[in-house]
Amino acid sequence: MTATVGQGSPSLEEVENKIQARMAKASAKAELDAEEKKEGKQSLRFSKTGGMPMDVVRADVKSLPKGATVVVSAQVRADAVKNAYFKFFLYDDAGETLVEDVDVERIRGSSAWRRIEKSFEVPEKAATATVFVLSTGDGTIWIDDVRVTPAGEKASSKKPAPPPKTEALKPLDPKTKAWLDANAVKIRTLDFDGALDDLGALKKALASARIVQLGEQSHGDGETFRAKARLARFLHEEMGFDVIAFESGLFECERANAKLAAGDANGAMDASIFGIWRVKEVRPLFRYLAERAKSDRPFVLAGFDTRASGALAGDLLDELFAHVAGFVEMSDAERGALKRIDEALGEDEFKPVEADRKTALAALERLRVGLDAKKAEIEKARGAEAAALFSRCLDNFRARERFELAKADKSLPYWASTNLRDAQMADNLKWLAEVRFPGKKIVCWAASMHLMHGASRIRENGKAFYDGCAPMGEATRATFGDTVYTIGFVAHHGTRGMPWTPKGDVPKARAESVEDWLHRYGAPLLFADLRTPSPLDAPRVAGPLGYSPMEAPWPKVFDGLFFTDAMTPSSR
Repeated sequence: MTATVGQGSPSLEEVENKIQARMAKASAKAELDAEEKKEGKQSLRFSKTGGMPMDVVRADVKSLPKGATVVVSAQVRADAVKNAYFKFFLYDDAGETLVEDVDVERIRGSSAWRRIEKSFEVPEKAATATVFVLSTGDGTIWIDDVRVTPAGEKASSKKPAPPPKTEALKPLDPKTKAWLDANAVKIRTLDFDGALDDLGALKKALASARIVQLGEQSHGDGETFRAKARLARFLHEEMGFDVIAFESGLFECERANAKLAAGDANGAMDASIFGIWRVKEVRPLFRYLAERAKSDRPFVLAGFDTRASGALAGDLLDELFAHVAGFVEMSDAERGALKRIDEALGEDEFKPVEADRKTALAALERLRVGLDAKKAEIEKARGAEAAALFSRCLDNFRARERFELAKADKSLPYWASTNLRDAQMADNLKWLAEVRFPGKKIVCWAASMHLMHGASRIRENGKAFYDGCAPMGEATRATFGDTVYTIGFVAHHGTRGMPWTPKGDVPKARAESVEDWLHRYGAPLLFADLRTPSPLDAPRVAGPLGYSPMEAPWPKVFDGLFFTDAMTPSSR
């Protein structure tokens, strides 16, 4: 086990000896485990039976970078855990706690090894810190590779792979160059802060858009994330977009706005969106959202995914039960079944107890009928906004269960099960646009695979790769027409990968591919509007979807392309 928690931190053997005394009763035990580990020679196993009281495993952090941001992370495995938390406390010299939101993550159920992490701002007056694992229920947790490191310290230092060494670049054909000269917008920088004048020329292409969708290649595209964050700021400041909707949980993104309003940018980010975007390149955007939340024109966070993505998702059922209280009766059995289904949905593979599933689905159906029947009364008591939100969240919960079950039991082909999620995401985005934020302009942040339209036109090695796929972008375009503008992203060379995954080089661009053309044009950053007639109207190879070389008439799939010559991985 690795425990990088500051200079002078205790060894794991010392930690084990110290924490044995902190167990509240003999049914809780913490010990080193050489058989089950993620890193090094051993992990720390923390097991407990008998429920309350609380038991704690802790390790002190002796060295802190004051005034900086630290990332608290660990590898965690769980077996039948009822209720536990991984927490991080910061204290001043008097021993007073300096951070309100101390939860790195709640741990429930069973899971294979996975990394959990969260960023914390270290105040100047911070003196000490402590990492806790706290359990109030049965189950066993394995902990490994615990780290408290300055943000960015462990990010990949690998430079982007250089462009392939070739002979002098072949000049573009006159028609392609003329089109790029007339339509390409050369971008000066991806830096979030500073002037946005270089993006001004995008206003013409986006003038009629109410929804701008920003895709990405692989979830590990650092330069793409930087570009998207800056584009989002531009769309808010210069083009009147007031909502940014992530491919993340609808409920937790809604609730994270309270954290943003309180100035807790990192807390909002870490409790709402998927971990793939809780990275260095996206944090400036959330800092900006927190700043704007205090203005007279906030940039509101939203989510449109049916899946849960952040810790705030754990509050949904309790808030739903409170919302319906006094209007729709619920039994303890129904509430218990829904809680257990919610826990099962958080597992790597959804395997519900059939009796719980039957009870929960019947309860959801009865709740939906009851909410509709008592709509006027509930709106009067709770407010129209809350009534609409919980009705939508209830529908979203039902859709999530259908999707996760189909994915787990393989009752549907791959694309058919994926389509369940995409259909609900499209419906959620429609609800955001028509009910939650009527009349507002929305920026969408998601994978290009979900946002694209014209999927049936894409070929890989001559075959229809997306045959049977119905991405949300198809339904969104059918609903909102040309007021939806979708931007795909491509890169010529470099390195990609998430902070916790191996890094890989961007595949070599094929000769005469879109990336080859844009590289030869000579602008390291550019945007091209594909709604103007262009040489790309004919099928051509490009890699905007996972970097795989695919052939398509790309203006039928995306409305615009953003090109970065060199890609870098995302980083902590």
